[in-house]
Amino acid sequence: MPAQRKYIDDYLSVLEAQRRSIFAQIEGLSTERLWRRPASGKWSAGEHFEHLLKAMRIFRRTFRVVIPFSLPAARLLKDKPYNAAVGDVFQGRTMKAPFIIRPRRRQKPKDYLLLSNLKQDLEQERIRLKHLFDGIDDDLAGHIKTWDGPLGWVNLLQELRTLGFHEEHHFEAIRRLL
Repeated sequence: MPAQRKYIDDYLSVLEAQRRSIFAQIEGLSTERLWRRPASGKWSAGEHFEHLLKAMRIFRRTFRVVIPFSLPAARLLKDKPYNAAVGDVFQGRTMKAPFIIRPRRRQKPKDYLLLSNLKQDLEQERIRLKHLFDGIDDDLAGHIKTWDGPLGWVNLLQELRTLGFHEEHHFEAIRRLL
């Protein structure tokens, strides 16, 4: 049976479609509005994007180590069943972001990142992440495990889907801000 990439390709497509949608909705948004906080202690749209960029980098860097290290074992298990489904742990709740992926506090307009730069950086990270899955099929990804704080041990398919849930959670928060 030929290698299948239904889940990987579907989950990567979700990431791309979600981003296309949010950036189309906020096109032309001023830098000042992007970084305006709705209330003290609440993130601006720019801070949400910066958080997503940092999270994507962490995911990608983790996968860059986990995938090659885990491939030999995954090859031995690839004919065994695995679970690609995962629930949306972000639905209806907020979580405190770990310090490593919190946005930097930008107090002066000169420190603000431009929306075009955030968009470009997020797209580059998505492309880099996509390339990490070159040569990986669902049966292999389903047997490569990684740790996700809110979920515990998950396979790469579940982690990739969780990344989509995470981004959509923040995109919804951004839509509410605008």
